[in-house]
Amino acid sequence: MYSRISIKNFREIGSLEVDGLRRINLIVGRNNSGKTSFLESLFLLGGAPDPHLPTRLGQMRGQRLGDTYPDQLWRPLFHNMDPKSPVELFGQWDQEPRARKLRIDAGLEPTSAVPPEEPAEGDGGIATTIQDSVINRLNLHSEDTGGNQTVNSAIFDPDTGTIRASGQQRSDFGRTTLLSARAYPNPARYAQQFSSLLKKKQDRDVMDGLKIIAPNLQRIEVVSESIGPSIYLDVGLDALVPLTVSGEGMVRMFSIILELISSRNGVLLIDEIDNGLHHKVMPKLWEILGALVEKHNVQIFATTHNDEIVRTALEVFRGLPGVLGLFRIDKRGDRHVMVGYDDEAMEAVLETHFEVRG
Repeated sequence: MYSRISIKNFREIGSLEVDGLRRINLIVGRNNSGKTSFLESLFLLGGAPDPHLPTRLGQMRGQRLGDTYPDQLWRPLFHNMDPKSPVELFGQWDQEPRARKLRIDAGLEPTSAVPPEEPAEGDGGIATTIQDSVINRLNLHSEDTGGNQTVNSAIFDPDTGTIRASGQQRSDFGRTTLLSARAYPNPARYAQQFSSLLKKKQDRDVMDGLKIIAPNLQRIEVVSESIGPSIYLDVGLDALVPLTVSGEGMVRMFSIILELISSRNGVLLIDEIDNGLHHKVMPKLWEILGALVEKHNVQIFATTHNDEIVRTALEVFRGLPGVLGLFRIDKRGDRHVMVGYDDEAMEAVLETHFEVRG
């Protein structure tokens, strides 16, 4: 479980440090304050040194990999879009002697445009040479808790228009899952993961979560179809109902509980945890998450900009010191600050109705 995080030169975050992390960490802040980038940095650090992950982050934000250099995917990873400033991520786990580290730097290929011999008409008698560069590779320098270092790269191949990547597993690897605020269900992934839970008789936790929204839920089935396996729900109708058409709240709840249980001994990152969920279901969700993180040894980092969701979490975990951590992220010039609230401060927030999100 992370106790301290340090981030430098990642996306809009020039620098940020936070400590005092707990089992469930709720990150609040205004729009564009860096909440999502904070989660993405933990995703990269947790998966280090897999060179596929930086590209995956861009795709999760809606970017596409074309048949030319993946500069548009990779450049936004660097602070101020400047690939000459390497990304540096540090994470200290409880009881571990050294921090887990990841540094990402870019390989640049120069590009230039030379003016033609004959000036073009209408150019106003002005000609300029342009020198620029594109990112053609990412180098991931990883250091585990034993001080062992590895270097892996994602390299663009201009002949095939693809990215070649090789990764080496690290000894202190821990599963890290990022649940996007804009995530859409993958039926095959859900079916495979739920089937694994069925084999371990851990499906009851998922049922309990879904019953918060659908009290009439009787069972969850994995159904084989021509396009592959899918999740179906028995809610007392004449036929089973596909999860994917059961409403945004059901899908979101299923995703959160399923990914939490599947992340045993790891980290779950949830962007905008309340997306698709009515505020009245949040108390029950917090209660279930509080029980499951202990049962499955999972650390949660979740973001929200909804002050009512914050208050609901504070009320549920009131009297349970050390479980919930509340942090507000603010941007101050080129530097980000993450302010943590101790138990006394969180109690004061409830008593005074102070708005935490800023």
